[in-house]
Amino acid sequence: MSLFALLLLVPLPQELSSVELPAMVKMAEEWRGKQENQEKLAQLLLDIAKKHSEDAAQALMKLQPNFSGPLRETAIRALGVCKTPYSIEALKEILTQSRHIPDRLVAVDVLADQGDSGLQGLFDLFEKEDHPQIRALTLKRLSMAEWPNSEQLILKSLKEKNGLVRSAALRGVAKMKLEKGAKISMKSLADANLSVRIAAAKACGEVGRRKSTEALVRAVKKARAPDLRLALRNALARSFEKEQAKVLAKAVGKAKKEDLILFMEALVQVAEVQPEVSGPAFIPHLKSKVDDTRRLALRGIEASHPDKIWDLLVPLLDHELVRVRADAVRALRKYPQVPKEHQERILALASHENPAVRLGATMALSALPDSLSFPVFLQLLKDPTWTIRDVAVETLEMIRTMKSVKALAHHMENESGLVRDLTYHALMRMTGEDFGRTPYAWGKWAEDRTSNYTLPTPKEAEAMKAARENRKSKSEMHTIASTYHGITIRPGGVVFILDVSGSMGMNYTPDARTYFDFFTEELRNAIQHLTAENSFGIVLFSSSAQSWQGTLLEANDKNKSDADAFLDKAGAYGGTNLWDSLRTALDIPDVQSIYLMTDGDPTVGETLKTRIVDLTSEMNRNRRIRIHTIAAGDVHGNFLEELAIINGGTAVDLRGGFQAKP
Repeated sequence: MSLFALLLLVPLPQELSSVELPAMVKMAEEWRGKQENQEKLAQLLLDIAKKHSEDAAQALMKLQPNFSGPLRETAIRALGVCKTPYSIEALKEILTQSRHIPDRLVAVDVLADQGDSGLQGLFDLFEKEDHPQIRALTLKRLSMAEWPNSEQLILKSLKEKNGLVRSAALRGVAKMKLEKGAKISMKSLADANLSVRIAAAKACGEVGRRKSTEALVRAVKKARAPDLRLALRNALARSFEKEQAKVLAKAVGKAKKEDLILFMEALVQVAEVQPEVSGPAFIPHLKSKVDDTRRLALRGIEASHPDKIWDLLVPLLDHELVRVRADAVRALRKYPQVPKEHQERILALASHENPAVRLGATMALSALPDSLSFPVFLQLLKDPTWTIRDVAVETLEMIRTMKSVKALAHHMENESGLVRDLTYHALMRMTGEDFGRTPYAWGKWAEDRTSNYTLPTPKEAEAMKAARENRKSKSEMHTIASTYHGITIRPGGVVFILDVSGSMGMNYTPDARTYFDFFTEELRNAIQHLTAENSFGIVLFSSSAQSWQGTLLEANDKNKSDADAFLDKAGAYGGTNLWDSLRTALDIPDVQSIYLMTDGDPTVGETLKTRIVDLTSEMNRNRRIRIHTIAAGDVHGNFLEELAIINGGTAVDLRGGFQAKP
């Protein structure tokens, strides 16, 4: 455990908030230098800051030079908690006059969190600054905040000699999508500094123009460093404009063996946006004997569904490798109608012994006539694998007939947990009605419909729902499930992943509680409000992941109490091994929803964020676990948002500050 985290986690024997400021300052002076009082002193500095007065800020400014190490950092960060005009001026003074680089870096971070006045201060002081590390961090924080006045600052910094500053400026171009930086971003793809080349790749991808895509393709052919190649692939995956997609599709057609996979991975992500351009590029590779090439071709076909590929795709339904069969049948799901001669093969695969193949076939059934697919759906609603029942419910909703309404109403009688809840919501979206989670009421309503009754359109059903909710008084509105940072916790198996790295003990909420204290309390509250329809687990992570029980437990009083005791023993320390936490949670049997909270980018294990998204999505491809994310602190929220969207979840962004509970 880091010393600073330790200082913050040891409770004080008395409440200091009611002590007068002069007495608190005197205590701080007396405790300084006495090792046995270091833990209390850290909290005392925060309690001084909670006075939120000019006098408190002045006291902290006088005290901080007398400390060293973590206590000194605490005093500087406490100035930010004060949130007074003087505290901002004091932070500027530390930034410009301190001889200690760590102090100045902390001052940049704290100023950036002080709103417009702090950001303006960083902007005004940038030109006078000559230390590369501080200039780079200032550019980073200004671009993260998308400070409107910083555009010229970023563009000017692209020409600086120091690679650290140039990298930060290029990342600013990417963050703010500055088209004026496109030309130098392309030129920087050949920079001697690897970090600059990686940042330039991101900038080219975000600025988005045909010439940028062409430059990225050329850079791939010369790149050998794995980190750079991954950055180039991710940038090419942003080629969403038609002319850009044409460049990438052409690169797939002409690529040499060592670059083909990279270009195909990028084109798969572009395919859903530009299917007509992308689709033909995948077709020649369906016959490839290289597993990765054929796999990506199938993923690309699934995303783009080009015409006239039956003769190539259908033979793969009988491939010797199960995963090829699973991907091939799944690729059929977006086609409006499978030719008659191939329909029986898909029906047969819906009862395949391998769940991944059954899952793909369940998706593909939507491309078959209802007369053939409906009896199979009735069987799939009884499948032992919940993900297959989940897809069956989803597809029956898409069919949108009274026959499917009746099937889903009957299905609710035997279903439980998440799939029961999903069935209920599907019925509401199909009918515009709401009879709760009582199967009999839905079945009775369906039986009472006349033969000429037609279901409302999705738009009409949504309007019916809105009108019904408007008619209800506030007292009639009720929540049927627990929430976690505003995300509804659905029934079924849930796993909460909580970051307990060292930064969780160093970041503060608006009321000066550490993130560790705030977020563990939020987790406790969520667990206490779980219902009998839930089972739950906990994964804590810092430098590695720790699963509470390695399995899901019923949400009863005893297990909730045991979870509370488990959290009591936790502390904030170590690095951020995000991928280990996701892998651990995904491996817990019967998990259906994951709620991931973190305040920082990965620093241990797999640290490339795009790689984590890829690994998680691939691991979750046939599991359909909903992954929700909560971002706080300095984490790049776009990465977490992408992780949630790809995996069917919701993303909550608390980085801009949030209202802490009193």
